[in-house]
Amino acid sequence: MYDGTETKLYPTDREGRLIMHFKNTTPDPKDKRTIKSRGTSNATVSAALFKYLESYHIPTHFIHLLKPDEMVIHQCDVIPMKLVIWNIATGDLCKRFRVQKGMLLHCTILEYYLKDQKHRHPMINIDHACSLGFATPEEMDIIDRNARKVNAVLKSYFERRSYKLGRLTLEFGRHDDQILLIDALSLDACELWDLKADSKNPINPFDADDPGSVYEEMKKRIV
Repeated sequence: MYDGTETKLYPTDREGRLIMHFKNTTPDPKDKRTIKSRGTSNATVSAALFKYLESYHIPTHFIHLLKPDEMVIHQCDVIPMKLVIWNIATGDLCKRFRVQKGMLLHCTILEYYLKDQKHRHPMINIDHACSLGFATPEEMDIIDRNARKVNAVLKSYFERRSYKLGRLTLEFGRHDDQILLIDALSLDACELWDLKADSKNPINPFDADDPGSVYEEMKKRIV
C-alpha cells in the first residue's frame, strides 16, 4: 500500500485502520545495510511520544502498538506537506543562512515543504498552501498551532532525558473532519543533541560503528 524509507503501511481487516511497520534497513537506498534495533526502537519511541502528546490534547493517528516494530494507526487523508521545525542551527539551515552550526536560535523556525520528490520538495508558505488547495486557512491555523505545541512539549520531554531537540519533522492529515499528527514520530524524525556528551554535532546513528546500539541506547533513555 505504501513503502517508504522508514516505514511500510499495510491494510487491516478493519476499515479505516492501517498497520505501520518500521523497517530495519537504512533510509539511503544506496546503503544496503540492515540495522538491528532500528525498527523496534523507532516504533517504541513513536508510540511513546504519540501517547505523551495525546495527554496534552494533541490528536494523532496512533491507536496502539501491535508488535515491537508495528503499530496500528487511523487511515488519514495526507496533507501533502512536510513541516520542519528548527530550534538549533544545523544542516541545511546553516548553508542557506550562513549561521554557525549548533547555534541556539532566538525563536523557533517553522518551515513548510511540499511533498513532491520530483521537484525536490520545494519550500512553500501558508499562502501557497491555502491558495493552491493543499489545506484551508482554518486547517493551516490548526496545523501551525499544533506543530508549535508539539515542538514545545517535546523539547521539555527530551531535556528531562538529557537531550536537546535541534530539529523536528512533522506531517499532518485529515480523519473524520479532524486534523491529526501523522507519520512516524521516530528517532529519525527528531534530530537530537546529547547533553551528556561533549559533542558539537547532533546524534547520527549511521556514523557509529554499531548503529543498532545507538538506536537501542536512545530508546532506553527516551522511553
